[in-house]
Amino acid sequence: MSDPLNRLRAHNAAAIAQGAPTVTNIPDVSAGNRDIPKGQVLLSDGALPDSEPRKRIEVLDTRIGWGRTTVKLCACYAGWACAGSVMRWDNGSYAVLWDAPDGSRHGQHYRDFDSALAHFGRIPA
Repeated sequence: MSDPLNRLRAHNAAAIAQGAPTVTNIPDVSAGNRDIPKGQVLLSDGALPDSEPRKRIEVLDTRIGWGRTTVKLCACYAGWACAGSVMRWDNGSYAVLWDAPDGSRHGQHYRDFDSALAHFGRIPA
């Protein structure tokens, strides 16, 4: 088990004691991350081998925000994601996401679970 995952689990236990929103079995999304220099993007404009992972999103928790919108706390695993006519590599992250009535997706990605959980807790009911 990785050290960041142990820190996340310890934070979750502390949050439960304080009554904050929590989830159990926090996944380690950093497995599979690639070293991409700051300010650069890893793109592929050709066919990818089947052995290359695709980005996967796992919903950890949901709540109703702003009285009408389903807000999701997500674990986003590292992998290739569609970016128009090319594929873009996304490292693992935690995210707070919601879909607007017009179909557009909104939200924010975080490298650490603490920040994502704090954002998720600030969404008004």
